[in-house]
Amino acid sequence: MNKLDCFFTEIDNSCQVFLPTLEKNRILGVKTRDKSSRLSISEVITIIVSFHQSGFCNFKRYYIQYIYLHLTGEFPDLVSYTQMHKLI
Repeated sequence: MNKLDCFFTEIDNSCQVFLPTLEKNRILGVKTRDKSSRLSISEVITIIVSFHQSGFCNFKRYYIQYIYLHLTGEFPDLVSYTQMHKLI
């Protein structure tokens, strides 16, 4: 199991616990966007964590030059950088 798989597994396990609790405790009357994405929350967080571990100084450059070019196998449903920026 590589480092990215370890990140994803830990993050996904945490999201399985945290997200239902977040939904249950959401303040009534507060509107939230409910636009679905092809990327899961776990995948978005994994990409952000891997950026901070990467040594890149610029997220846009990291996403376009590394994730988008080299990790499409690990993230088959990647979205454009603009959409990713909105998700974050």
